Amino acid sequence: MREFGWQVPRALCDTPDVIGRPFFITDFVPGLATAHRLVRDDGLVPDRAALTFELGQNLARIHRVVPPVVELAFLGPVESQPTLALVRLQRSHLDMIGVADPALEWGLRWLELHAPAEESSRLVHRDFRTGNYMVHEGRLAALLDWEFAGWGNPLEDLGWFTAKCWCFGRPDLAGGVGPLSSFLGGYREEGGNVPSLEELQYWQMLAHARWAVAAHLQANRHYSGRERSLELLLTGRIPSQLNLELLLAKGRAR
Repeated sequence: MREFGWQVPRALCDTPDVIGRPFFITDFVPGLATAHRLVRDDGLVPDRAALTFELGQNLARIHRVVPPVVELAFLGPVESQPTLALVRLQRSHLDMIGVADPALEWGLRWLELHAPAEESSRLVHRDFRTGNYMVHEGRLAALLDWEFAGWGNPLEDLGWFTAKCWCFGRPDLAGGVGPLSSFLGGYREEGGNVPSLEELQYWQMLAHARWAVAAHLQANRHYSGRERSLELLLTGRIPSQLNLELLLAKGRAR
């Protein structure tokens, strides 16, 4: 039987003195990250509460990291109002590709007006969701896809993981894999600041807006002729559904 897994980097050598060119060393970590299988196959995740608890714990550990030194500037600038900066970045993306999406623009404006006035930056993953972690024998094996990591409000990651758009047809479960109470319980146990369900709605709305903007950007790669792809073309249909979620969430938000 084929063993699924991922090559996880362990060390980089950037000098050619050893083998004649730069190289890196990896570990093979067994596991599966395929979202549609993890949310549906109880054989892969026999104890869903335990897995979501573990995911919450690991996310809280990530959020313990604070901006320490200027050498970490590759993660992006440390903003005094990171959420406000993030919302405005989404609008600039739409302006860049010339997309007219009134519902999304309205949502971004609402998020801008209700952004936290005071917040401290922590390390955030920015794509912490089912499909970006590996599960082996029902346990968390590795976290993947760190290319969007940077400094921001840690609640951003909680909203992204729990947003309906990343539940893969299981909106009753956090991330489509387990109980929200277990996820937040694990986050709390490792020292994470757990928001109220009403507060969490803001971050879920931000998640839907971010994914809608990203979908527009991906579709533009096709429309502009830079990369012809049926997948990119179909991604362009996603924002209308996400905009509906934005409007429904606003109706529930206080």
